[in-house]
Amino acid sequence: MILIVDDDNTVRLSLSVLLRREGCESTGVSTPAEALAAIRENPGIRLVVMDMNFSRSTSGEEGIELLRQDAKEKGKELWFFGLLPTEKAWLEANYPGEFTYTASRDDAEYIYEADKLMTYAGKKLHGKRNHVNKFKALHGDNWSYETITEDNLEECFQMALKWRNLNGCEDDEEKNSEMCVTLNSLRLYKELNLIGGLLRVGDEIVAFTIGEAVNDDTFVVHIEKAYADIEGAYTMINQQFVEHEIAGKYKYTNREDDVGEEGLRKAKLSYKPVFMVEKGVVTLKEDSEKECAKDDI
Repeated sequence: MILIVDDDNTVRLSLSVLLRREGCESTGVSTPAEALAAIRENPGIRLVVMDMNFSRSTSGEEGIELLRQDAKEKGKELWFFGLLPTEKAWLEANYPGEFTYTASRDDAEYIYEADKLMTYAGKKLHGKRNHVNKFKALHGDNWSYETITEDNLEECFQMALKWRNLNGCEDDEEKNSEMCVTLNSLRLYKELNLIGGLLRVGDEIVAFTIGEAVNDDTFVVHIEKAYADIEGAYTMINQQFVEHEIAGKYKYTNREDDVGEEGLRKAKLSYKPVFMVEKGVVTLKEDSEKECAKDDI
């Protein structure tokens, strides 16, 4: 059972739908206090997905405190995943010496300057410019970019289904899970307030990408799909999406992590990130010591 803690009902509903389609049972509450009550009433809850920016008279920090107290009272292990440096610093300041932090390179997020992804300017991105120029030379005036709207959303969904079949997702559990997220994001495109763009060659969609703003200066790209046999399609949809939806509005583009996959890491590094956002795992020190003791046995 997964507990969703967020004071935005739309977020709770959307996450619940996504989790249900992944075969996960979930329940939702709107405050940290309600979360603690739910945990105590339902021993089947094993994971908590919690907002850190509540708009009412509470906070994500309150939730951490309640979870910490509950874990100590019950003698349970408490782990926090995907913590940013600012969240790590808050824990260290408020609970000095109580937590162990381990950085996770596989979870680090790649941050790029939007203007550079729009132009691929400079020697380091010369290869990307060549990909764009070759795509344009191959297809002449027979290509176009469009913002994803209700009018072309279904076409994107059908392209995603075709991409899934071409890439053997049914036989690969990890790929299949990724495609479930992609398809669900398209199903809930409007409800999740996502922004997307697509690339056509002729009348056919050959690539699309989807993301959202995370703050005033950063836009995060969640999904990017293109046909492998369309040379330069990935580089082109990246450039066009930044040009039409990001540049001039946001300074940075976040292209998320590489999950430790070597090919994906190489591809993301090739776009020359301006910096990386470290993320890590935090445990109560006594829990960390228990894990070390298990490893020594």
